[in-house]
Amino acid sequence: GGAEPAAAAQTAAAAVAPASVSSEITPEAKTTVETLLAQGKNSAALAAARAARGAMPEDKALRELEGFALLRLKRYTEAMGVLVPLAAENRGDAAIHSALGAAFMGARYTDEARDAYEVAVKIDPKRRDAHFNLAQLYAFSEPKNLRKARKHYEKAKELGLAPSPRLDAALE
Repeated sequence: GGAEPAAAAQTAAAAVAPASVSSEITPEAKTTVETLLAQGKNSAALAAARAARGAMPEDKALRELEGFALLRLKRYTEAMGVLVPLAAENRGDAAIHSALGAAFMGARYTDEARDAYEVAVKIDPKRRDAHFNLAQLYAFSEPKNLRKARKHYEKAKELGLAPSPRLDAALE
């Protein structure tokens, strides 16, 4: 059904962690936005990221943090607008591709979400969130592929993911 990708996108957005953001920006601006995200103050984090971007509109770290804040606010289409060009400019950054997958997933672009997560795990095979989200996409979105869902779910659990009763039931 249609609720699974939306619920999965919420989980995906929550899993996106800004820990890997580059240090191109002033440490104070970056720290402020990261602190606000960590406190769950997502609207304030978005406002702070956008304010700091006013002075440095092309800064990778600020754009990434803005994308994370938009994901957490479930503003998936806006997040795509930030993350699509960022992913194109940073083809080797698994965190950005995983965040882009979450944005696509939330906006119900399941094929694009699969593609973004596949890129993320190709870049970083230990990307637990991307494996888990691929498992969900393959288990619950058309065209279903339970073999691939099992493969990515097992890899995510191997990397420390807690079992998901919902996925366990779907993959029985």
